[in-house]
Amino acid sequence: MCEYGWMDEKLPYGMRRAMEYPVYLWSIAQGREIKMLYIPPGEFVMGTDDEAMDEKPRHIRNLEYGFWIARTPITWNEFRLFINATACVEPPHPPWKIQNDLPVTNVTWFEAKDFCKWSGLNLPTEEEWEKSARGDSGNIFPWGNELPNLKRCVWRKHPKYGRISPALVGNFPDGASPYGVLDMAGNVWEWCADYYDPYAYTKGNGSSTIKEARVYRGGGFRSTKKSCRTTKRAAHLPNERHIGLGFRPVKISKYDLNSARTY
Repeated sequence: MCEYGWMDEKLPYGMRRAMEYPVYLWSIAQGREIKMLYIPPGEFVMGTDDEAMDEKPRHIRNLEYGFWIARTPITWNEFRLFINATACVEPPHPPWKIQNDLPVTNVTWFEAKDFCKWSGLNLPTEEEWEKSARGDSGNIFPWGNELPNLKRCVWRKHPKYGRISPALVGNFPDGASPYGVLDMAGNVWEWCADYYDPYAYTKGNGSSTIKEARVYRGGGFRSTKKSCRTTKRAAHLPNERHIGLGFRPVKISKYDLNSARTY
């Protein structure tokens, strides 16, 4: 029998409500569960008219299905469960000391995708990522339109963290998105499922997809304040690594007939 979530949505098998509203728990391995939040279907603002050409224009998108997204980026602790289960080679260590609750970095797009497949999840599309980060009304940053401050995220000029390393996940509740998703600005960039197309939001430009590169979003601890905005787009080849690049997964329900995806 199907169970229902905090918003009366049908839950996929393996998902359950946590004691803490509105958090969900997705089981992966060895009793470990990923905390997730539900993003409902509906319209939202995507893109902007005020920044780089690949972010233009500001427009309305409609996601016809709901989904769940990890509340924080995947950590070293969670990624090591995947390594131990699959014999995947551990990513090269960044120059700072590894801690269990630091976001995993130096992962390629392929490794992030393999983790998602192993855990029954997916990498988010740009649509899913941006709606989760900015809500329905088009926030410039997850928390609103004000520039980052000490309570909201880690960025390059952050007085406390500087350019040394990312922060432990979930340590900036004041930086939450309208849906309660954490660390979507600064800290580490996050891989998305999509190929990078610089003209993705512009109609009538023909085919311009750079098929080799994959998108990543969100800014990182080496980014400027402005690069932490919700519309900022960047890309790497899928086999590249970066000490400031990690990921967070999503879950699409099999009960949603509109959730078919090719990646």
